[in-house]
Amino acid sequence: MQTLEINARYAPKVIERLVGGLLVLYMIGVAVQVATRAASNDSQMVFNDSLQMIAQNQALYLTSMYTSVVSNLLLVGLAAGLYSVFRIYQPDLARVGAFLLLAAAVVSMVAAAAGLALASLAQEFAGLTGHQASSLASSAQAAEAYRAYAGRTGFTLSALSLLAFGGLISWQGPIPKWLGWVGILVGVMMLLIWSDSAALLHRIGGTGYLVWLAIAGGWLVFRGTRHVGTE
Repeated sequence: MQTLEINARYAPKVIERLVGGLLVLYMIGVAVQVATRAASNDSQMVFNDSLQMIAQNQALYLTSMYTSVVSNLLLVGLAAGLYSVFRIYQPDLARVGAFLLLAAAVVSMVAAAAGLALASLAQEFAGLTGHQASSLASSAQAAEAYRAYAGRTGFTLSALSLLAFGGLISWQGPIPKWLGWVGILVGVMMLLIWSDSAALLHRIGGTGYLVWLAIAGGWLVFRGTRHVGTE
């Protein structure tokens, strides 16, 4: 009987540490994804030049896309894990946040698939000229537009999820409330991805998102939530 009580007491701590570890792994995955894509120089002013860069830096671009696939698989697990950790504080916000994370994972997976298709088209484009090259570039441009739109949508869903969890944390305080307020601020800046005139703020928001993931993950690993700490 005593053993069962001890197991029941420490089970939430184990779950929180697992979820915290997943947050840190996801943060690393997103950082690798962004860094390798930036290093591939795929964002050129002229689209044909972008295709040339993707073909030339194929390994970096593919690393970014495959890392995105792995990161989004982690995000599916995080949706369930974060709901499990935070539902006892505010089930509605935890449910909304988890659903938005799951939606972000699905949409971002579609973006990664479009990116992989684009990488294949870029490789073919590198060996073509004339009408064939023009025709393939049109197909590649459609794939890039699809990837960009899906990527922005996934990023937006992640921002909305951060607003939900940030609101929960700042309201109920399962972990430090200031971390919830920071999450809300970062989530708002992330939503500016749709405004070209606010590109700097959106980039700051993206960086803040990585920092938030690292801090929240580390807190769950080393400190856990207030509920477990006072059990």
